[in-house]
Amino acid sequence: MKTNPTGEGAGPIILVGHSKTGKTSLFSLLSRKTGCTGCHHGTCVETGRGNFSLGGKSVELIDAPGVSGINGESEEYFVLRDLLLREDPLAIVLVGDAKDLRRTLLLAIELGEYGTPAVLALNMADESRRRGITIDLPRLASLLNAPVVETTAARGEGAEGLVKALAGASAFKRLSYGQEIEEALKRISALLSAPEKPLTPNEAGALRAIGLRLLCEDKGAEARVLERWGRQTLDLAAAAAQETRKKFTRKPGLAIAELRAKAADEIFKAVQTVSAPASEPLSERLSNWMCRPLTGVPIALGVLGFLYLFVGWFGAQVLVGLGEGRLFGEIITPFCARLAQSWPQFAQDALIGQFGLVSVALTLAIGLVTPVLATFYFSFGLLEEVGYIPRLSILLNRILQTVGLNGKGIIPLMLGLNCVTAAVLSTRIFDTKKEKIIATLLVLGMPCAPLLAAILALFSKLPVWTLFCFFALIAFIKILTGMALKKLVPGPQADFIMELPLIRFPRLLHVLARAGRSTLEFLKEALPAFLIATFAVFLLDRLGALDLVRRLGAPVVKTLLGLPAEATEVFIMSAIRRESGAALLKQLCDSGLMGNAQMVVSLLVMTFLIPCVNSLLLVIKQNGAKMASAMVAASVCYAIFVGAAVHWVWLALGGIF
Repeated sequence: MKTNPTGEGAGPIILVGHSKTGKTSLFSLLSRKTGCTGCHHGTCVETGRGNFSLGGKSVELIDAPGVSGINGESEEYFVLRDLLLREDPLAIVLVGDAKDLRRTLLLAIELGEYGTPAVLALNMADESRRRGITIDLPRLASLLNAPVVETTAARGEGAEGLVKALAGASAFKRLSYGQEIEEALKRISALLSAPEKPLTPNEAGALRAIGLRLLCEDKGAEARVLERWGRQTLDLAAAAAQETRKKFTRKPGLAIAELRAKAADEIFKAVQTVSAPASEPLSERLSNWMCRPLTGVPIALGVLGFLYLFVGWFGAQVLVGLGEGRLFGEIITPFCARLAQSWPQFAQDALIGQFGLVSVALTLAIGLVTPVLATFYFSFGLLEEVGYIPRLSILLNRILQTVGLNGKGIIPLMLGLNCVTAAVLSTRIFDTKKEKIIATLLVLGMPCAPLLAAILALFSKLPVWTLFCFFALIAFIKILTGMALKKLVPGPQADFIMELPLIRFPRLLHVLARAGRSTLEFLKEALPAFLIATFAVFLLDRLGALDLVRRLGAPVVKTLLGLPAEATEVFIMSAIRRESGAALLKQLCDSGLMGNAQMVVSLLVMTFLIPCVNSLLLVIKQNGAKMASAMVAASVCYAIFVGAAVHWVWLALGGIF
């Protein structure tokens, strides 16, 4: 392992691994929870950064995003490759699930091509032992050519052994891929060996990995070569890769994948033995129950009931009553009113008036949206931690096939209830362009967590069945839309293959901490938008422009949708932050300006409109400006059509509640 005796200028230690292996828990354990998270430059993918002591020196520790491999086109793959090539790491720690060794070995073999010193940390060792799994650690270390340690990060075990093992970190053993591929790798490495700017040690060691990705026609690797070595070198390397591909009757990537899988199987069989437990573990039985329709549907209904009680009742009623009602209604707003008595009328109105920064923006953002959002983040994190969502994918696979997707579709749809931007990003899990387009159009009309918080608060004073009717209506519209898109969007539909993580008991403190971080991130991002949107409407009202906007929007707002003119302010605020419009809608409903029917129509329109600028930019990035423009235009027209249809049907039926 490369060393730096002074400790100055040493590269970071990067934690690498699949999702749900306890990598972030190990990061917190090593950094003593002093790290911070942030988006990797140019992406929406978060990485954690902290410091820990290695050999008496402080070394940076990076928590890379969880991936299923380092070869692909998603932003998680890009970020990991970027970290390995740009950060010049001192070493990498591959964090694997001790219960799923073969999957970890595949990733170790891929990482070996980068030539970076490494240590394998088999986490959740206690759970593997309970399952009767025994791993020959010395034998495994010998076969991988790198240290191997066992850890149980959730209980704080194994950190010291891991730090000691880093002193002997060594690159994972590389495979030989046959004469044709090896010769091509030598040619490509020679082309990449002499750039204008000297190579870093890790770049020099990763030339083989870059060559393999060029052979597999990896666009991310091509972009990296173009950026680092220039167009001429990329053309020469691409030509060498193309010449090699012509020698194969099938894609070289398949041969490479098969060789890696064979090597992983050989190591796996050589080091792991399993003694069957006396009875089937409860987690296995729960997993089977969740996937079978006869037992899975009642479990899904139970999960839905839990979500309603925890988020819809505790969050939207109890906590909102304390936040919006008592904290702001009885303490903060009256205090600000007394404080501003001697101020000019303009300043008083801007602070606590009809569109005041305290009476509207802060009250809605902190008192109304945040309590519901925090409970939603906690409950959603709980489902993720347990491993329930992939099993829900299997349960709903047949239903999702009717809308042109497969069981994977539940992942972006569930993420859409959290963050539409993340949901749009997750559509990359699909294998065909048809599925990606359908999934993107469906998730753009999902009520994200902040909007969901406002919806639950709005329905909190109505009977429970009205809320279920509202979401049933959204689901019905989604199914009809998906069925139409399945017919209209050309292309094949891929088969459904999904790897199931093991069912595990949730770490409540970990889930609570994640929910707290997510809520704080929301406040940092959304609070300025709430303030800006509210002040913009306040200025429009003061300048008299709000009346003009109302008149211009009257043909749509009043005639088609049957809403009062004041609904215009709701849609103006929604254009900045969708949940801020929904929160203002609650004030209009509380003041009697809107009835239940008009509230439902307004919420439907806001739900099906493009949700936020971030998601719009991501749609453009993933689908191109032309396709994105068509999606936006379709979403706007569709939202108005749905709202108008519900309004006129409501009139025809004479109301439902």
